[in-house]
Formats: sequence, C-alpha cells, structure tokens
Amino acid sequence: NKGEALEAWYINDEKQTNQTSTSFTYKVAGNDAKIDSGKSKIKISYKLKEKIKIIFDASSMSCKIPGLWSSSDVNSGDLVLEGKDLVFTAILENGKKVKVWKKNGEVITGQDGKPTYSYKLSLSDAVDNGGVKELRISVELE
Repeated sequence: NKGEALEAWYINDEKQTNQTSTSFTYKVAGNDAKIDSGKSKIKISYKLKEKIKIIFDASSMSCKIPGLWSSSDVNSGDLVLEGKDLVFTAILENGKKVKVWKKNGEVITGQDGKPTYSYKLSLSDAVDNGGVKELRISVELE
C-alpha cells in the first residue's frame, strides 16, 4: 500500500489531521498565506513514516506482521515502517517456557510467561545506531 508510508501532510508546518493518504484536497484560504519578500506564499509539505530495523535471535523466536487475510514474516535485520503491528512468538523446545520478553534489553512488564508478544512498532522505542533506528527484542526461557 503506497499510502501506508505517509505519516501526515502539513500546511505552513501545521499538521493536517486525518490526512495520511498519498493525496488530499486543499482549498486555499487567504489567511493561510504568509507574506515572504512581499509575496503571499503557502508551504505544503509531507512527512514519511520512518523505518526501524528489527533485530532478534531467529533461533529463539519468529516475528510476523499480522494481516486481515494472511501474515507476513519479518526476518531479523528487516526494516519495518513505524506503526506496524508485530507478533513475536517464542520457539519453545524440550518443555521450556517463557520467563520474560525484553525490548532493547529492558524487561517488558506484563509479558512474563506469555509465549507471544504483540507490539505496535513505535519510533520512540527505537535506538539510534549510526543513523539507523533499531529495535531489539529478546526472550528468556526457563
């Protein structure tokens, strides 16, 4: 879906609510114009969602983006658009159980013992690694 990468449209740096499709209709209003060097100007811009690198140990879990009819696999190292829903599933062998899930090394509260962890990908959780936004998910078994 082309429009899913668009976060928002802006008019004169003001975010337009509920405008996230690849195009939108805008009716010019006189009070929207800003005077610059004696000329009336209106600045129209947009912002794209950022992609976040998802990092996890594929031998201990799998990751999917759930969909209405089917889901998409996510591999460790894949870039995923912020705002996407992710479902991590622990690979449990030999009677092992999930002890805790971790996000960037920090224990995720409320997820103790759960074999799956569902998460909406948020830029605020990502860590900057040389200009690349990363999110690390890990699981401890017992």
